[in-house]
Amino acid sequence: MLKDEGVSYIKVKVKTRSKRNRVVEEGKGFLRVELKAKPTRGEANRELIKVLSRYLGVSSSDLSIVGGWTSSEKLIKVKKSVTHG
Repeated sequence: MLKDEGVSYIKVKVKTRSKRNRVVEEGKGFLRVELKAKPTRGEANRELIKVLSRYLGVSSSDLSIVGGWTSSEKLIKVKKSVTHG
């Protein structure tokens, strides 16, 4: 996880159309997230924020995708301190 003035950034690799939603830690500051959602019309991006908010213990409003909207590799901005990770 990268930190900058009270804000953290997490690199995420997303796999869509999985059997279940889950988060796998791949290394320091890097997560692999498997989602049931399809990568159409932002469905997977919305599901990603929900899954990560539960995993990290923060509100969905504290997370935002700042890079990789249409890619499987994304950069997530976290506004608050996380309770996991």
